Amino acid sequence: MTLTTVGYGDVTPHTRTGKVLGTLLVLMGVFCLTSLLAEVEQMKQQKKLGAERTLRQRLEELQDVVRQDDNGSVTVDEYIIFILRTMGKVDDETLGLLRDQFEALDADGSGDLDGRDVELLVRACECESM
Repeated sequence: MTLTTVGYGDVTPHTRTGKVLGTLLVLMGVFCLTSLLAEVEQMKQQKKLGAERTLRQRLEELQDVVRQDDNGSVTVDEYIIFILRTMGKVDDETLGLLRDQFEALDADGSGDLDGRDVELLVRACECESM
């Protein structure tokens, strides 16, 4: 009650100046409360994303990624997937579904999606509609 400056209603302003001041205090109180809540949420998000991690902690993460990799070299995609797994943002089932979707779109089997894949997929769609 005090933080939002609403109070309990036992003391109320009676003059015009008091009412204006009370209105300003209510607005300031709401602004301060919202700012405080936004700061707390931002701190939680930064912690979740690992913004507070030290270089030593990031080096330990990197060593884990390299150990789990089969060729000893980590690409940007492998690192991102590792961090997303660590953060709990993605699981193996979701990654599997995304890989399946990619493979379905990779019509020429090159491992890359490009104009050739689009051409092959367009032709396949045209053949199905005939």
